[in-house]
Amino acid sequence: MDYGALDWFMEEHDVLDERLPALAEALRADDVEWDPFRDELDRLARELEQHLAFEEHRLYPWVAQTLPDAEAALERLAREHVEILSLATTLQFAVAHPRMAAERQVACARLVRLLRAHGKTERRLIARAVVSDPALRRGAAGGSAPRR
Repeated sequence: MDYGALDWFMEEHDVLDERLPALAEALRADDVEWDPFRDELDRLARELEQHLAFEEHRLYPWVAQTLPDAEAALERLAREHVEILSLATTLQFAVAHPRMAAERQVACARLVRLLRAHGKTERRLIARAVVSDPALRRGAAGGSAPRR
């Protein structure tokens, strides 16, 4: 893992931390403009898929190699990916069907909560892994230190 990839990943988390609550707030409004809302939700779902794929293929293997004691946490995070994608799909479906207002609210609230908890766990693991990775400690990975 290199600092550039970690920095990108942390920026992605920041963006998701801002966008999803904003989307949830927009969903609570009485005058939702559904077409732009659906477009933003579709973009967010695609970005979530890419983000989760990065976690599974790059981040988690690096954390597992660097922190062998993190295996249980990584398995839980990987299982959460299924729930995250399921909630995103449920939310997309509920937004496409006007009579599913309650389902929209529930799916969105659960998705926001899950992503916050998920991100918090990942940040803790990343912080431990950065300190524990000899290549990063020596600066052999190149670049500057990650933001966090």
